[in-house]
Amino acid sequence: MKTNLFKSLLVATMAVGAWGGVNSAFAQVSSFPVTENFDNGTKGIFSAGEIKNTSNIGNVLAVGNGKPITLDFDGDTNTDGNQPYTLKENENLTFTYKAYHGWSSGKTTTMELKNSDGVVLVGYTYDNGSCNITNVIINGKAIDGFSAFHAQSSNNKRSNADGFTKSNQFYMSKEGYTPIITFSISQSGFVEITFNGREKKLGKTYSKNFRGQLADDVKKDISTFGFTSNVTNDDFRCAIDNFSITSEIKAVLPTNYTIKYVDESSKELKTSVTRSSIVGSNVTATAADMETFYSSDASEKYVYKSGNNEIKLAEDEASNVITLTFSKYTNFGYTINAKENGTDLGEVAKGETYTDGADIAISKFYKINNEWYETTTSPYYINIKPENNSATIEVKKSDITYFAETENLGNNIGASYNKNMSNGAYSAIKGGKTAELCELPMGEYRVTVYLYERGDRGAYIRDLNNTDNNTNTLCYADINKNSSNLKEYSVTLKLYKTTKIGLSGWTTHNKNNDTYSTNQSAGLDYIYIQRTGDATETVSVSEAGFATYATTNNVVIPEDENVKVMTVKVNAEGTAIELNEVKAGTVIPAKTGILVKAAAGNHDFVVTSDKGETLANNDLKAATEDVTSADDKFFALTKLGEKVGFALVENGVVIPAGKAYLEVPAATAAKFFGLDGEATGINSVKTAKADGAYYTLEGVKTTKPVKGLYIHNGKKIVVK
Repeated sequence: MKTNLFKSLLVATMAVGAWGGVNSAFAQVSSFPVTENFDNGTKGIFSAGEIKNTSNIGNVLAVGNGKPITLDFDGDTNTDGNQPYTLKENENLTFTYKAYHGWSSGKTTTMELKNSDGVVLVGYTYDNGSCNITNVIINGKAIDGFSAFHAQSSNNKRSNADGFTKSNQFYMSKEGYTPIITFSISQSGFVEITFNGREKKLGKTYSKNFRGQLADDVKKDISTFGFTSNVTNDDFRCAIDNFSITSEIKAVLPTNYTIKYVDESSKELKTSVTRSSIVGSNVTATAADMETFYSSDASEKYVYKSGNNEIKLAEDEASNVITLTFSKYTNFGYTINAKENGTDLGEVAKGETYTDGADIAISKFYKINNEWYETTTSPYYINIKPENNSATIEVKKSDITYFAETENLGNNIGASYNKNMSNGAYSAIKGGKTAELCELPMGEYRVTVYLYERGDRGAYIRDLNNTDNNTNTLCYADINKNSSNLKEYSVTLKLYKTTKIGLSGWTTHNKNNDTYSTNQSAGLDYIYIQRTGDATETVSVSEAGFATYATTNNVVIPEDENVKVMTVKVNAEGTAIELNEVKAGTVIPAKTGILVKAAAGNHDFVVTSDKGETLANNDLKAATEDVTSADDKFFALTKLGEKVGFALVENGVVIPAGKAYLEVPAATAAKFFGLDGEATGINSVKTAKADGAYYTLEGVKTTKPVKGLYIHNGKKIVVK
C-alpha cells in the first residue's frame, strides 16, 4: 500500500477530475492546487517536520532539533513507490512559502529542491547566527556574483526579529517583516529564486532575485523538497507556513547575457561573466559586478564609472551584453609628518595609495625620538591625494608609558575597519587567549581602554608570569554596560614587583562546580598605560593618633617628621612595654608588624624591591590573615578614655588581617599596656574587629550607642 502523503493528495485530487484523469496527472494544467497552512495541526502533505503552535501566529512547520522538513513527489500514482515528477513541455512550477528564519549562534539551515539524481536544482543556506542568506545554489553550483544578505527582516535579532523566541513565543507576530520566498523551475531548465522581505531598520521592502539555467544533462524532474538544520535549541528553530505550489503552461525560452569589464579605452580588464535568464526579461549588473578591483600586482586600481544599464534580453545572445566601464588609478607614495606647537617633529607614517585619493588612518599616539605624543588632529584620518601627498598632523607630548592598537596585538580576533577609529580599525582578544602587552617596573599605573562594542565582556589585565586565569587578574575594566557606546574606561593597576602584563577577556566563575570560563574581550580600539606614581601601601590612622599595621611588601618609612614608626617590646616579666622609634628611610620587610604614630587619616608607605632587615626589639605580630585570639594572651591596640595602648582580647575574638598585635604569656596580671608605659589590670577587650560597629564591654553589638564605654573599630571609647 502506498503511504506517501503527497501521492495521497494527488490521488484524492484526481478523483474529482482536477488533474484531467488518473492517467494524465499534471498534464496540461494551468493551476497546480497544492497548498498547506497547517491550520489543522498536522504536517499535511509533508512527510517530515514538526508542528509548532504559537499564540501569535498559529501553527507552523519547524525544522531542527534533529528533525528535517521533507516533501516527497510522485509523478505516477499507478506505480508503487515514489516516482519523480517530470515537468511537461513548457511547464513551469512555482513554489512559495513564508520563511520564519530563526536565530541561533553558530548554526545553519539549508533548503534544497532535488531531482531524481540528487542534484540540487535550487537551494540556499541561511546562517542562523548572522541572520543572513550566505549561499544560493542553482544547477548544483553556487551562483556567480553572490553576496550575503539579511533575511530575518529585523534590525534586532535578539528581541524583535521574526523567528526568535521572546516571552515563550517561538516567532514574532509582525507578519510584514517575515520573508516570502518564491522559486520556480521550468521544463526548459530555467530556474529563478526570489527573496522578498521588509527591512525593519530601513523601513522599506527589498527583493533579492537570482537566476540560472540547468545544464542539458541535468534531469528536469523533481523528487524531494525540504529543509535540514543543525539548530538544537527548540525555541530558535526555523519554520515555514502558507506553503503552495502552482503550475503554469507557458513557453519559457532560456537565453544568456554577458557582463564585460573595460577601461575608458574599451580594453577588457578581466574575464567577462555569462549568466542565464529568459528572453524578454530585464536584467542589470549586480553590486558585486561594480565593486572596485585591482591588477594582479596591486599597482593599478579600477573603480566603476558607468555602464550599468538595464537591458531587455533577446533570443540572440550576442546582443545581450552589459558593458561596465572602470577608471584606472595608479599608486603613489605619501608621508605623514607631526608638529607640536609649530615645531616639526618629523615623519610618523608613510605608505602608498591610489591616484583617486584615500582616507589614510592615523593613530592616537606616536612614539617620536623615544617620547610619546598624542594626536590632536580629529577625526583619526587624513584624505591623501597626489597634490597633497605630504600631510601634517598636530600632536602634543604625553605622559603615557605604553600604547597599542588592539588589532596589532597577538591573539586578536581580526581587525574590523572603521575610519573613525584610531589607526582605522578595532578588534578584540580571542576567548581563552591573552595578548602580551609589556613589562612594567613596580609602581602605580592607570590603564585605559577605549571600548567600541560589547561592554559586558570587559577587558582584563593579567600577570603573564602566572598562567592560571583563575588567579592572575591584576585589574580589569568591568565594563558591564551591554552597549556599544564609544568611551574610554580607566582602572588603577598597582605592581609590587616588575611584572610582564597581558590583555584578555572576562573570566566567569561557576560557583556550582568551582570552574572558570574565559570569553573574548570587549571590542577595543586601543589601550594605553600611564605611570601615576610609586606603588604604596596605605596605613589608616584613627583619631587616637596611633595604628598598628602588617606590611604586605617591603616598604620604606616616609621622610615625614609627622609620621613615626615604632616597634613594641614586652619586658621579660610581661609587665610593661617599650616603644622604639625606627629611623625614617628604613626598609621594613614584608609581613612585619609595626606601630604608626601620625595624625588621623591615610598615610602612604612606598613599596620597594630593596631588601629590609628584621626589626630589632619588636614583639608585634603581623596578622597576614584574620587571627582568632586564644589562651588569654592576645593584646590589640585600643583607646581607653584618654589612654591609648594594647588591651587583652577575649578568646575567640578576630583580629583583622592587616593589623598587628602582641602575644603576652597568660601569667601576666596586666590587662592593658598603655603607650605611656603604664600597665593596668582593666577588664579585657571584648572585640578587636574593625567592622565599624559599636560593642558594649559584654560584647553586645549596637549601631546607635548611648552614653557609656564601648569598643569601636577595635578601640575602647567613651560616648558622652
